[in-house]
Amino acid sequence: NAEAHFWLAENLRMTKKWTDASKEYQEYLRLSDFDSKMAGKLNYYVLGFLAGMGKKKRAAQTDIWRELRSMAYFGLCEAERKQNRFATAIGHCQKALVYDPGDPFLHYQLGLAYTQQANEADDRSLLPAARKHFRAMLDINAELPEAEYARRNLAAIEKAIYAQ
Repeated sequence: NAEAHFWLAENLRMTKKWTDASKEYQEYLRLSDFDSKMAGKLNYYVLGFLAGMGKKKRAAQTDIWRELRSMAYFGLCEAERKQNRFATAIGHCQKALVYDPGDPFLHYQLGLAYTQQANEADDRSLLPAARKHFRAMLDINAELPEAEYARRNLAAIEKAIYAQ
């Protein structure tokens, strides 16, 4: 059951078991991959139509599927970032953005991943991307507790960019 892997991954992430969480998110994504295979897509939609006895219920279920995929990629992003695998984290965050571009926490994680990769590689060329995502996070919701950290990161990024 794909969802069992998702909820296990969420629990592992919340308890900071990053390696195990990554594995469970990957398994969830593998088992719930209806994007790439036409047969999987047809089965997903046709079965839902037939099981619903002709009622179109799939829009809501499609929305839930998209939200869970976004959350899984977000979880992978955070887990990989916490293991200092910043390039991989960035890739997962970017995939999550495809499903939910308006998630402020996702933009925050992506800003952190770019900042940490820039620091680790001593590569200031990554800072504009970090700045973009911290700004996006603040544009979406500047009242979140993480907003103050985003503002501090933005100030440090601006200082580093203009010091070049």
